[in-house]
Amino acid sequence: MKIVIMCALLLVAFAAPAVAQDAKVEGAWTLTLETPNGTLNPTLTLKQAEEKLTGTYAGRMGEIPIEGTIKGSAIAFSAKINAQGQEIVLTFTGTVDQDSMKGSVDFGGMGSANWTGVRKK
Repeated sequence: MKIVIMCALLLVAFAAPAVAQDAKVEGAWTLTLETPNGTLNPTLTLKQAEEKLTGTYAGRMGEIPIEGTIKGSAIAFSAKINAQGQEIVLTFTGTVDQDSMKGSVDFGGMGSANWTGVRKK
């Protein structure tokens, strides 16, 4: 009987799916975007409530609100900018690894770039 119970406990322990924890990204980050027009270094300030992200993207266009998500190590967020009277949505996707992140950004269908981020200390 003890062997049956132990086998059942081991089966449950090894069959249970691993629960991925969301990366902790709250705080300030320095981003580097390698664009066709040169390198940009905006600041990203994030607030995190479980999987939901809010905050600001501060660069040449001033401070712009962002919204996004973090699921495990996958991050996604977007910011709307006004470029010469045209609204463009910057859509960032990537992955987080402790105090760094990297990915790609889509400039509203008008091009894309790679980006990296380092947490400000």
